[in-house]
Amino acid sequence: MIGTWRINAWSAALGAVLTAAINLGRNPIDAAATRALAAAAAFWAIGYALRVLLKQTVPQPDREVGEEAAAGQHLDLSANGEDLNELLLQGLRPPAGGSRQPDGSGGVDASLAPEQQNSGFQPLQPARLKSVPSGMEPDELAQAVRHISREEEQ
Repeated sequence: MIGTWRINAWSAALGAVLTAAINLGRNPIDAAATRALAAAAAFWAIGYALRVLLKQTVPQPDREVGEEAAAGQHLDLSANGEDLNELLLQGLRPPAGGSRQPDGSGGVDASLAPEQQNSGFQPLQPARLKSVPSGMEPDELAQAVRHISREEEQ
């Protein structure tokens, strides 16, 4: 928690003195003292509530605790002593043996553009899932789709 009980005690004393000073001129001493004690209790509670609220909202500096208790409490973003720029540059370099071809050869495909050969990039060429007969016209395809949709409605 932020601070100690002394903060609560000082705020309670300040509240009691202010309340007593304001009430002494208008009220008898016993009424002023009772109100001063009530103000002290209220200021103590308010001080405690503010300390709890500050503890919840303000981040605390890391304290030295046992290794077991601190597990998972700290995120280490270091690169284990290696130069981070060098690691990033290694990731941008193409592989030493060139890109592997689907046929198992290690060479670079001659049909690729020169910039694609250097970067190791190889576009995907997925197999066609469904082929349309070469002799069909678009109108015939549209009629077939309409016919299938009518069958599904019935």
